Amino acid sequence: MHDTGKFFSFQRRRGGISVKAIIGILLILSAGALYVSSSGHTEAKTAALKEAKETCVAIKDANVSDPAIEGKLAFLSGTAKSSETLTDNLGISTPGSAVLMSRTVSYYQWVETVRDKKVGDKTITEYRYSREWVDSPVNSLLFKSFGYTNSTLLEVKKTRLNASAVKEHTFAKRRLAVAAMSPSASMPIVLTPEKIAELERLVVTSRSSSSPVMEQYVHVVAGDANQLYFGRNPRIPEIGDVVVTYLYTPSEKVSLIGKVQGGALTEAKTSDGIELHFAKEGTMTFEGMFDYLLKDTASTGKLAAVGSAVLGLIGVWLLVRGLRS
Repeated sequence: MHDTGKFFSFQRRRGGISVKAIIGILLILSAGALYVSSSGHTEAKTAALKEAKETCVAIKDANVSDPAIEGKLAFLSGTAKSSETLTDNLGISTPGSAVLMSRTVSYYQWVETVRDKKVGDKTITEYRYSREWVDSPVNSLLFKSFGYTNSTLLEVKKTRLNASAVKEHTFAKRRLAVAAMSPSASMPIVLTPEKIAELERLVVTSRSSSSPVMEQYVHVVAGDANQLYFGRNPRIPEIGDVVVTYLYTPSEKVSLIGKVQGGALTEAKTSDGIELHFAKEGTMTFEGMFDYLLKDTASTGKLAAVGSAVLGLIGVWLLVRGLRS
């Protein structure tokens, strides 16, 4: 990455002792409120999990419905599968049945970076410009300096497609099972000449031009068969080029806790609003799942406590600086 341009402006430094002191007091109060709130939530959730463990039922066979556990909290662990082939709005499909498919997008754009430097009693604001891959188009009209114009061959949204049914989990609602999953494999893309021509027309449409594209603007990246490249040459990116990356999950092991309702695991909450439905990738035992949830709750509580302590210390430092200055 290299700098291709700079733009400078000057600002006078502003600030006051009273402002520092006020900000310090506000931070100290916020830190106290955060600590009380987070510690209370941690204690309540820990108690709810311990109570849930005593009443939760372990389902041994997901394909056998048991009316006796209707309305109860239940645990299930196994493999989630689907018989669906997933296809996105570009017409790219999974190479067979899949539980989910994800699509991420990168755009080659000019990016403005702002950095302040102190020079004597003034602050110099420096604007630098570089070409970078970013996850959304950058509006170059907002740049401080002219001469760095962005464009895109087409705009594609990041998306995630989930199978409408997870076959091997009679009890597992799709929204619970799929929520625990993340794409686990690169998805190979195969483009026929007809498909390339169809995608080329999208590039033409996005450029607001009725003239045909004379060069091929759609490629499957060599060495990365799960990447679709919109641009003249993947080896030499130009402003406006777009890369779409595909991942998918044919099947996935998942562990779930939820309330049995209508033959499915659904969301569950305590009367205080504490969630008792959980989903986690991988096969876990009943004991292992609850141990993980209790440890995760304790860790989250400790992080919140540390965060509130740091916030409070910053507040004290600002308050002291404001009073001494």
